[in-house]
Amino acid sequence: MKRIGIMGGTFDPIHLGHLNIAEQAYREYGLDCIWFMPSRIPPHKHDHRITSAEDRVAMVEAAIAPFPYFVCSDYELRRESENTYTADTVRLLKQDYPDTEFYFIVGEDSVRHIETWYHPEYVLKEIPFLAAQREDEETLGPETDELTPLIRQLEKKYGARIDILHCREMDISSADIRGRLREGKDVSDVLPGGSAMRPEHVEIREKLKKKLKPSRYEHTLGVCYTSVALAMRWGCDLEKAELAGLLHDCAKRWTNEETIEQCEKRGIALTEGELAAPAVIHAKLGAFLAEQKYGVSDPEILSAIAVHTTGKPDMSLLDKIVYVSDYIEPGRSGMEGLEEYRKLAFIDLDETFFRICEGILRYLERKGSVIDPASRETYEYYLKRRNNNSSLQSQLSETDDIMKEQSGTAETAGPAECSEKPQTYRGKGAKRGRWQKKTPGRRNS
Repeated sequence: MKRIGIMGGTFDPIHLGHLNIAEQAYREYGLDCIWFMPSRIPPHKHDHRITSAEDRVAMVEAAIAPFPYFVCSDYELRRESENTYTADTVRLLKQDYPDTEFYFIVGEDSVRHIETWYHPEYVLKEIPFLAAQREDEETLGPETDELTPLIRQLEKKYGARIDILHCREMDISSADIRGRLREGKDVSDVLPGGSAMRPEHVEIREKLKKKLKPSRYEHTLGVCYTSVALAMRWGCDLEKAELAGLLHDCAKRWTNEETIEQCEKRGIALTEGELAAPAVIHAKLGAFLAEQKYGVSDPEILSAIAVHTTGKPDMSLLDKIVYVSDYIEPGRSGMEGLEEYRKLAFIDLDETFFRICEGILRYLERKGSVIDPASRETYEYYLKRRNNNSSLQSQLSETDDIMKEQSGTAETAGPAECSEKPQTYRGKGAKRGRWQKKTPGRRNS
């Protein structure tokens, strides 16, 4: 049975908050894809002029274009009635797609006001909800303890099924954006194509598309978008995460032998361990190319590229994000623990990193492969830190409880582009650099 998330709304305009919540739902609950479903005229929004359906669809399609698992659906726009009620949408979806399980993805405010909806008793009983809970920016914990009791109340009263998305709901509203636009204020920080999709990054992406094999390019985009999603979740700089993810495999153009030759040509020193396990070398070469060929000077970005194969002791948040994203991006399949890690990364990034690091090491040992000493050094460093953390066991217990609870409510599905797409509404619409010295280099990707 397919499992599809529904992001409904006017999307007037669509913004980064919408994409953030949808991305979290897709990964944390293992959905097959997300349908963005612009509404015709929501019953609660008669107080302002709504942009034409054609223009709103064009905005949605442009915003979700980089995400192969996001789809723009005209399901509500094709309805003849003036108002579009969620209850009617649920009824029709169940009729038209009997073999699909749908999940409504909403923000915390929607849960608070859901009893004011048209026939809430039907909606809450017939379809599960995934609710993004606002989190405190400092603690990354819930701002208040009010949502869980409310969910329990709705479950008891209506038989509702509401699960919490462990993400930071961004403080953005379409109404605020429209107001800022009317006042001539900048909105690039909240709209797709703004701060998280800089023009210079698009230029780099186009260069990589020409240089990398199609499969490697698709992997690169997957890591890029996953890095941005994790950066949203954990409060890391979005631009740095996007650029590091985009360039992490920029040197993955050559065979191992050719990669070694490229390093020799550029005067990049390689360790005996790297030469014995050459699959990790592209990370070091990639950091060099990012600096020399793509103009990246930020040491944090260069570090994340350089250590994405082996890791290193005392990694930064960005280092861990790119390392984990390289393993869990949507195009990966058949890798040990993959589905578990895709969920866990949005709950406990450090634990996800450690489990991936340990799993890769054990896999290479079973295969009898040569392991770069940098990989062992990374694992031993974090194993020691883990063992010295007196509060870790209780933290891991909480993490495992969350994972078990989610496993019971949402059967994991492998990420894939949704094969049963809805119809889509179509409108108009080299000097010696810092990497020429010893830098740890891990996996063959």
